[in-house]
Amino acid sequence: MLRPSDIDNMTSKGTEMNRLGYSGRVAVLMGGDRWNENQVVTSLQAAGLEVERLASGLALLARMQRQHADVVVVEDHGDELAACLAALRFRGLAGIPVIAVGRGSMEQIVRALGHGASDYLCLADLAEPLVYRVLARIALSRRRTERATLQLGDLVLDASSRALRCPGGEQSLTAREFELTWVLFEHAGEVVNLQSLAQRVWGRDASLAKRTIEQHISRVRQKLARAAASVGALVQLQAIHNIGYRLTHSCALRALVPSEVRALPGVR
Repeated sequence: MLRPSDIDNMTSKGTEMNRLGYSGRVAVLMGGDRWNENQVVTSLQAAGLEVERLASGLALLARMQRQHADVVVVEDHGDELAACLAALRFRGLAGIPVIAVGRGSMEQIVRALGHGASDYLCLADLAEPLVYRVLARIALSRRRTERATLQLGDLVLDASSRALRCPGGEQSLTAREFELTWVLFEHAGEVVNLQSLAQRVWGRDASLAKRTIEQHISRVRQKLARAAASVGALVQLQAIHNIGYRLTHSCALRALVPSEVRALPGVR
């Protein structure tokens, strides 16, 4: 059990470690020793992070349906870690960093990373190293959102003009369309689940925003198709039934046009 003096020390260290004042939400699922769980939670809270303890993988998924965490910490205990990582992938949440903590044998680390864990820490090296890793993941995520442009083939999403640009021109986007397209570009080729879109673009639950998401997806799909067609590319915004959407890109259209036709004036 942690003593008050231990908590005071952790709070002091946590403030020092989080000098930039990063805030974020961390979901913690520890299925083993209660002392380890208390150490993890107290260390993260001391650094100014919002922490929620979860009792099972099902509780984790339910939590993610309500509100996303910036980082998930899962103990490598039994089959819990592999099951959680598989469930997150299925739900289109593979982009959320998952830090595994466990005994740290070579076999365990290889298995965890192979299942999709972002990082691995040994139980003997918790507290400060874990706080630094979590803060680093949050900082990296914030840095990505500060980028001015995202590119997918010849298509460029420009934050300064809030437009979808390509060599043949540009498509203007509304604020919501731009935010929605930005998330899809960030995770091109991956399934982005409805809850992720609802939280990041509208700041509310997917059940409340589903119809609105569908309407915006329809408009974004049309604009992406027009921009892609102008450069001979194929962009598909696929609906994954009851899960989310996946954006894919290829140069298939250019390949399907015979070379003698592409040589004609006005045909790329």
